[in-house]
Amino acid sequence: MSEAERKAFSNLILLCLVHHKRVDRTHPDDYTPEILHKWKSDREADGQDALAGLIRLTEDGLEKIIVEAFQTKQDQIIEILKPLEVRDKEAADLLREMMGELELFRESSVLFDPDSASKLYRASLYLAELNLAHTASKLTTAVSGLETLQRTADHLQHLIVQLKRMEGR
Repeated sequence: MSEAERKAFSNLILLCLVHHKRVDRTHPDDYTPEILHKWKSDREADGQDALAGLIRLTEDGLEKIIVEAFQTKQDQIIEILKPLEVRDKEAADLLREMMGELELFRESSVLFDPDSASKLYRASLYLAELNLAHTASKLTTAVSGLETLQRTADHLQHLIVQLKRMEGR
């Protein structure tokens, strides 16, 4: 396959950053064209009719569609926040803060972070069902993981330094 064929829109497979690096950079020989075509067909099977009208889609057009979809979800979350604020102001404030962080990331990045977008979408689904206890629990877990991330990284760095010192003895 030529470089142009490989980069053609018809060959686009959306992957998370970890799998994108693995497939395209670190282990490309592990993923045959057949495997990748199967992934693509399995993933797109339900959306083929919707994609049929997008033959002349440009990068700008695709970006517009993604931004509109993101904005629609954000608007839905904002609507759900109204009754949540009455019931659990702390959970509503937390979700607003997460939305703000996601917006900052989106503004500073060319690509959307699919993991963050997926987490935000799942949170919006829980909120849509007004399953507030479950949503608050999930948000609390996510935030606590973020709060300990720097401390964990610092601890790992400290252990690496100690191991290097031990190797020198």
